Amino acid sequence: MIITICASMTLAERIRAVQEQLRALGHTVYVPVEVEEFDYQDATTEERADLKRTHDLIREHWRKIQRSDAILVLNEDAKGFRHYIGGNSFLEMGFAHILHLPIYLMHDVPDMPYASEMEAMDVAIIRGDLTRMPLTPPARPDLSFPPGKEPLEGREPAPPVRPEPVEGGTDSGTRNEAVERAP
Repeated sequence: MIITICASMTLAERIRAVQEQLRALGHTVYVPVEVEEFDYQDATTEERADLKRTHDLIREHWRKIQRSDAILVLNEDAKGFRHYIGGNSFLEMGFAHILHLPIYLMHDVPDMPYASEMEAMDVAIIRGDLTRMPLTPPARPDLSFPPGKEPLEGREPAPPVRPEPVEGGTDSGTRNEAVERAP
């Protein structure tokens, strides 16, 4: 099976180790791009964002997920969380979910604010045992729409919703709930 590993880049050594273990079991494995000479542990949020933009890392990993049969999220203990799943890994889980790919978690779903969204993706928890991942991919569903059931048939799409500008910036920590509808 072709598997893309998703994980925090602070776990780069663990990613490489699991990649080799999966290869030894007969899988083809894609991993996140590592940028030499970049210290993920000590980088600021701005430095990490700049790196992701410069190397188009989010889209690059998306392309790997598209070519995969499944993803494996290495949700190891990291950044002060048990079984951590960060922003990028959660985003990648969403990519896989939309593509109807199986999503395997190395450990239980973490106790994080978006745990219900992860649970709703019907993840498979392998409890650290890589042999619980099948060698052959499961059948993927037919994603075509039956005749007459195409999306938006017979109705116009909703207008986009844009947030109203907030005076004084957004550093107050509150979210502006006011929106306006485009004409």
